[in-house]
This record gives sequence, structure tokens and C-alpha cells, in this order.
Amino acid sequence: MALIDQELLNRYLGDAEYRRSLTRLADQLIYDTTATTSVRDGEVPPADPFALMYARRLADARSAMLRLRAPLRVGVVFAMWRERRRLQAKSRENPGGEDCLAFKVETLRWLFEGTPVHWQLYAVDDGCPEGSYEQACAVVREGGFSDRVTVMHLGNGFPHVDEPLSALPSVEASTKGGAIALGCVRALADGCDWIAYTDCDVSVHLGQLGSLLSEALAGDRQAVFGDRSLNQAFPYWSPARVTPGDGERLLSHVRRLLLEERLPLFDVPSPLKLFDAKYFSAPLRRLRNFDFSFDFELVMGVVRDRARTSVLELLAVDSFSESAWHHHGDQVVWYQKLFGIIKAARAGAFPHNRQLAVVVETYLSSPEAIGRILKAEAPEALARVEDSELGDILLMSVADIREWLEKRSGA
Repeated sequence: MALIDQELLNRYLGDAEYRRSLTRLADQLIYDTTATTSVRDGEVPPADPFALMYARRLADARSAMLRLRAPLRVGVVFAMWRERRRLQAKSRENPGGEDCLAFKVETLRWLFEGTPVHWQLYAVDDGCPEGSYEQACAVVREGGFSDRVTVMHLGNGFPHVDEPLSALPSVEASTKGGAIALGCVRALADGCDWIAYTDCDVSVHLGQLGSLLSEALAGDRQAVFGDRSLNQAFPYWSPARVTPGDGERLLSHVRRLLLEERLPLFDVPSPLKLFDAKYFSAPLRRLRNFDFSFDFELVMGVVRDRARTSVLELLAVDSFSESAWHHHGDQVVWYQKLFGIIKAARAGAFPHNRQLAVVVETYLSSPEAIGRILKAEAPEALARVEDSELGDILLMSVADIREWLEKRSGA
């Protein structure tokens, strides 16, 4: 996990003009073959390797879209929960502002201008207590985006009658998954050929969607996943995102051991995924996990269906200051993740370690129990190994895990 200083994080996340400079540099790389290291005065400093790396990725994505000839409809979905501040521009009164909805519109206009792609954004309020729906509506109204942005609220029309949301017991039972599902259902109904979903923040520059779409079309893929963990992805994580203890290593080890069949991407919760709408309707209808674990169920479904997939590296900058993790906490996220994996694997008959699932249900049966593990020291067998080695049963078996957890539970 690569950490960078807060100054660069703040520059990308909080300076919309800096983000715009990346697409300007990308345009130069497309149209001026001499502009590999130099830029016009006042734009991106030539010594900024981050900007050049990002601009090259965006230039490749835009170039691929300019080569398209057949018309396509693309829908992009994102969920909103306590996103009121990030939806607004940065200011002294709103230091965490990212103007994220307006920037998504601006980015997709840039990416698809002059191409046969018709695109639509779907912003879905996930029961936000701070009025994300109203704020998004204001941004759309003031920006004149009504033809390109559909703003929705998960609570409107509840209880829902069609799958998968007919299985949602309450709006409160959704933690991102329900909102993403509602947006995808609407995109399907609107006749989109391709459906992507992403995060509300600007951590992932949506210009990269062009690379995923190009890969899908060229390789006849039914799903293309961005992955922040691949060697060339260069994820930039906030130094503030620090786990209280080393116990997360044990939870990561458990998570990787739970599934016996390897998933196509390591970064399962990755914030940019693309699906062929003709294929996606089936796994979407089967969705029953509506919390932070919904990605695992969808990806397991893709594997079970033997769908044609690709995984591409994804550039990302951690937007942590306004993250929902502050409200839920690591322990709730890990609880939803582990139990979501178990639930999805059982429901879909996906190969998984049944003995380990029972251990999780016995010793990690609540967010509080997981919180105690997060604060603990890592087991000696996992303390000094590389992160990539976690999940190797030879390091720590199911019996070893049970014994270690039993000692710490007082059972």
C-alpha cells in the first residue's frame, strides 16, 4: 500500500483546476506527439510525474473512444450517503468539498465528446441523513445537467416490487449496495448497453472508464473490473487511513481463505466496474447483499457464470477525509465483508471453506468482536510476511485461526 504526503492528496482531491489540467495534458499527448514531457506555461509542471502518468492513462482512454464508430449507450451509477459536502465545491467553510458530481459530468463530456457514445449519470441517495439527494438536485439544477444526470432516492417507491430490491427489508438495511442496485436497474430500463458503477468521490478519475469500455469492446468481454492493487495501478492512500492495531492482517488472511475459488481481481471493492447490460441483468437480479459486501456477491456471480472478464489497473487517490468509514468504522466494514462473503457463497453454492465460515460465525460474530481483533497484535505466523502472502493456508491453518481466536475470546 503506497502512502503519499497529504499535499498531493489535497491537490488532486480539492483542486478542480488541477484535475482539469490532467485532461488538458491528455489532449496534448493525443494531438501533439512532441508533448510527452512538456506542457504549456501555467498548466501542469513538467516535473510533476503524477500528472504525466495520469494524463497518459487518460490520453489512452480518450483516444480509444475517438476510434469508436457504432453508437452506444453508457450508464454510470454512484451511491450517495453523507456526501453533501463532497457534492459541493471546496471552500473555507467546506474544506472537504470536491464538486464531485459536476466533475463527473465534466469528465464524461470530455471523454465522449465527438464519439457515438450517449452517456447518462445516475446519482442515488442511499437514505442519507444529511440531504445528499437535495444537494445533488441543486447541483444538477444550477449546472444545467438535467439531460445528463438522473437523481434518485432509494426510499422513493419503497418497498420495491422487482428483483433484486424486492429482497431489501428496509432502506436502512442498505449500505451502498441497495443504491447501486437501484441505479443499475434504472440504467437497464433506460436501454443502456453498458453499465458502470463507481464511488461518489473523485478518487477515481472517470476518464479511465474509456479504457474499460475499450477493453470490453475489443475483447468481447461481459465484465471489466478496475483494480487498484495491480503493479501498474499506483494507488495513493491517505496517511490518515491507519488501522488501530495489526489484527487486520488476521482478518485479511481469513478473508482470502474463505473462498476456495480465486476471484478474477484482488481488489474486489474496486470503485470502477463495467458490465455488458445484456449479461448484467441476471447477476443483478440475484443480488441479495445490499451492504459493503455487495461487490463480492456480484463478482462471485460473474465467476459462477463463467462470464468473459478482464481486469485493468486503476489509478486512484484516496478520498478519506469525508469517507463513510468515519461513520461506520473499520469494525462494521469488516463485519459486513466477512459475513457478506459467507452469505453470498452459501446462496450461490460458491466453493468456500465451510469450516472457516463456522469459525468466523463463532468468534467474529459481531462488529465489537471484530473491533477487538483489529486492535490486537497480529499472530506471530502473519506478523512478518508480505501482504501478498496472506491467505496461504500453510502460514496459518483453520485450526490455528480457531485456536488463536479462542484464546482471545476467553471461550
